[in-house]
Amino acid sequence: LYDNVLYAGNGDEVSLTLSNSIGGDVPEGYQYAYSTNAGTLDGSTLTMPDANVSVSTALRSTGQPVDGIGYYINNGNAFTEAIALDGTESSLGNGGETWYFVGTDISHSGYILCYGNVNIILADGKTMTITSSYDVGIYVNGSLTIYGQDYITGTLNVNSNYTGIYSYSGSGNITISGGTVNATGNNPGGIYSIGDITISDSRVTATGGSYGIRSNGNITIGCAYASDFIYASSYVVGSEGTLNIADGKAFIDEAGQTYRGTIAKVNGAYPIDGKRLYPDCVAMKQVEGYDNGDGGWVFIASPVGDIAPSEVHNLIATTEEDYDLYRFNQSDANGNEWQNWKATTTENHPDFTSLVNGQGYLYATKEDRTLVFSGEYPSGTWPVEVPLDYDPDADLAGWNLVGNPFEVGAISSQPYYRMNAEGTALKTETETTAVAAMEGVFVQATATNQKVTFTAQTRGGEKAAIAQANIMVVGNNGAVIDNAIIRFDGGQTLEKFSFREGSTKLYIPQDGKDYAIACAESTGEMPVNFKAETDGTYTLTVSTTLNSQLSTVNYLHLIDNLTGADVDLLTSPNYTFTAKTTDYASRFRLVFSICEDANGDNEAFAFISNGNIIVNGIGTLQVFDILGHQLITKQLSTLNSKLSTLNYKSGVYVLRLINGENVRTQKMVIE
Repeated sequence: LYDNVLYAGNGDEVSLTLSNSIGGDVPEGYQYAYSTNAGTLDGSTLTMPDANVSVSTALRSTGQPVDGIGYYINNGNAFTEAIALDGTESSLGNGGETWYFVGTDISHSGYILCYGNVNIILADGKTMTITSSYDVGIYVNGSLTIYGQDYITGTLNVNSNYTGIYSYSGSGNITISGGTVNATGNNPGGIYSIGDITISDSRVTATGGSYGIRSNGNITIGCAYASDFIYASSYVVGSEGTLNIADGKAFIDEAGQTYRGTIAKVNGAYPIDGKRLYPDCVAMKQVEGYDNGDGGWVFIASPVGDIAPSEVHNLIATTEEDYDLYRFNQSDANGNEWQNWKATTTENHPDFTSLVNGQGYLYATKEDRTLVFSGEYPSGTWPVEVPLDYDPDADLAGWNLVGNPFEVGAISSQPYYRMNAEGTALKTETETTAVAAMEGVFVQATATNQKVTFTAQTRGGEKAAIAQANIMVVGNNGAVIDNAIIRFDGGQTLEKFSFREGSTKLYIPQDGKDYAIACAESTGEMPVNFKAETDGTYTLTVSTTLNSQLSTVNYLHLIDNLTGADVDLLTSPNYTFTAKTTDYASRFRLVFSICEDANGDNEAFAFISNGNIIVNGIGTLQVFDILGHQLITKQLSTLNSKLSTLNYKSGVYVLRLINGENVRTQKMVIE
């Protein structure tokens, strides 16, 4: 029952459940519905074998036929039957209020004349197509209202040489309140009314040579569901009329522009002309096309719950070769972890029918596209936990392509891989970096029953920065090919995972495993391995992120084990080198010292004068070399104490002065 309209197909029994609203005895003028052919009545339950359902306390108006019932419209105490259309009708209406419904797929060649106040209901999943070689597809002498049975799956297609739907007399009002309506007129347009045009709760496309939608009165467009949309090639409004977004509603176009209230012309045209408008609750993701080049891969995710790919606007290209959509399954029985949605059959991953909220998917398109996800955002407990699969027998055991479940950015509970900007390789991120809305990422499970947690940034999903060194390898085209991270907080690590087998790889070997994220003490050195996919020239660049606990980089050198080069990354953060595919992977070492700051004042407290270190402070003085080796510890009881520099080689040293809870650090260069 929807808006007091109930539908069933031919041969099915229609019944109205009124017991909850009236209770007690059957009211005068009504009786239990039953049919000796269609079903049996047992007390207050009518069983209908044709529809394989049971309806409790079913009543119908006395005297109405049982067989062939379609729609009944509740008009106060009476029910008006809607007449089923079969496609042979050339005129509808009798001058008064009339109701019709499209209960099966039908086609009509020629125009249809509507006389009076005509109402047409589009049943779910049914289509009415009107193709007219005359001037108009539907003439309206009065008013026309189009409804959907329950939502937008009922469709009306109107194509004509002149105008698709044309209201020329009477009130002239045209109202579309449900269903999907496509109206095309070759010249001049799709929909034209001498009265008002009101559109809501629908999917409407109107196109024509001169206009899409034209009204001599007012045009008002609104929405009720996230899946609604409207497109008109252009709008034309009479001199006394206005083009309005319905009160309390807002639309957004594919460029992200929002529209509310009365729409005014800009430079002689309406800014929504030729734009597909969505309710402002939809989520949009821009995807750059690969054209005929390499790359172009992106990881996408649905923020609106489970949704069929066909329901994501612009996801599917007209030509099958112009897009790809995959999911990742570490346990694929055929040894193919990447499962192609276009290859889904009853035998081949038949459950791949939807984009599941919380899961990620691999996508590429030849042309630039704006993906539009329409539907209800998932509600419930925040944050959201996404279960992870772990198959110990799989070649890629533990790897999961998951997705941000929200319509906004989110923080993951563990490190992850995202696709790089070029769509060619993976980029390593720690859990402090937000996952974008509608983005998929790779995470790793190390055992069964593990989960990754996403917290929306608008709901407290933020994490403090961690001290880390991010090492990136850049190709000749300036694109980042791969990266690895050394973190100094003892946090979560991430094993190395490659998007393509044999691709250029940068990683950190530790304890017999290869890592994209590894942990280290704040002072020391770390091997950094590199394996080139092709012979060529590459550049390593290193950047650091610091926090209040580790706030100063004292020393950061890159050692090339092959050439012997020693690069001070604090003065030159980039190192360009040549590599061959046959080179040993153990190419580099990173030597570093990051200074701790423990609630102290780090203004300079020591300086060199005449071969002595002058310390302006009292407490315990510690001196470290750049590798973190403690050289001396000395108690200073007076200001301006002196230490000779003769016992120190040229280089960089770290001085730490401790006085109770006050800890001060300083880097010093001895020449």
